[in-house]
Amino acid sequence: MRTRMIKDSAPEAMVCIGGMEGVFAEVDMFNELGHGRPIFTLEKTGGAASLIADRKHTISIDLEVMLRLEKAADAYDDHEIDVQPYPLIMQTIVDRIAPPSKGK
Repeated sequence: MRTRMIKDSAPEAMVCIGGMEGVFAEVDMFNELGHGRPIFTLEKTGGAASLIADRKHTISIDLEVMLRLEKAADAYDDHEIDVQPYPLIMQTIVDRIAPPSKGK
């Protein structure tokens, strides 16, 4: 099932947040079938994500996400808005895969 999922959908990247044993097999398979595509991990979430941070094509984005979260929280300081990290995590990954064009 994992092989088919990676081959058929040809994802641009893999994201690891936490996870258990199965993630190791998925990372190995993605590295084999992913043609050098990045694997983003939040290693501070623990689990498999913390253990694969040093593998091939893996990019830890903990610090980058925390800086964005801090900046977003500062922007909403005067409001009673809770800034959630998951949209910032995904925006960080999207910006890494397809950076915004400079004219926009």
